[in-house]
Amino acid sequence: MTLDEFIELEINPAKAFILGMIFPLYTEKTAKNGKRYILGQVRHNAKHISEDDLLEHHKLIKRFLKEFEIAEKIQVVANQTEEFGNLSGPLRGFTLLIEKEEKESESSSFERIFNLVKEIDNENDELKKYFVKGVFDGRSSMDTNSHLIVVDYNLEGEAAEIFSSIVSSLGFDLVPNKRHEGEGRNAQFRIKTSGLSKFNNEIGFFSVRRQKYLNDMLRELGEL
Repeated sequence: MTLDEFIELEINPAKAFILGMIFPLYTEKTAKNGKRYILGQVRHNAKHISEDDLLEHHKLIKRFLKEFEIAEKIQVVANQTEEFGNLSGPLRGFTLLIEKEEKESESSSFERIFNLVKEIDNENDELKKYFVKGVFDGRSSMDTNSHLIVVDYNLEGEAAEIFSSIVSSLGFDLVPNKRHEGEGRNAQFRIKTSGLSKFNNEIGFFSVRRQKYLNDMLRELGEL
């Protein structure tokens, strides 16, 4: 699927979910085939994910996309392949690919994605929830000691405000952990402990591994 084709899709839960996967840590890569892609990624620490968990996660996302007739249109590949190279360093998972025009700048492509996210900000709660599911399903980490759900982001200004607006409008207290100058890590948004049960009931994960971590935290808190 090209970026133009993705933009032309009607707004539905599947499109909102994919936007969530792409937006907070927007990434592009030129594959070995010479084509440039926008990446919607599922990434896991290789030590903490089994092949069965990855296959189940992949199956659940494909089944969901098929409900909205997107599964056959968008290419999904492993994060390390001969054709596309290494898309995620040592992290395991898979990637949804949106092909873009080689001559279009990264900032222009991001702006087009951002315009779609602005539409989500003005849509109903169902679409916002699937956007948020996409944000946390693919790239989030679970702080099981402090009982937080954490996701990296590289958004600034209006983009960060819109992202925060969508999540907060659903009743979640989103706490930023900003990167200080000179730090190597990305900035992070965190869903607080008080919002875990609400997140589980209203958002949840396709990722069986992340859902397990969330269930474990809720049991420790006596909320499951």
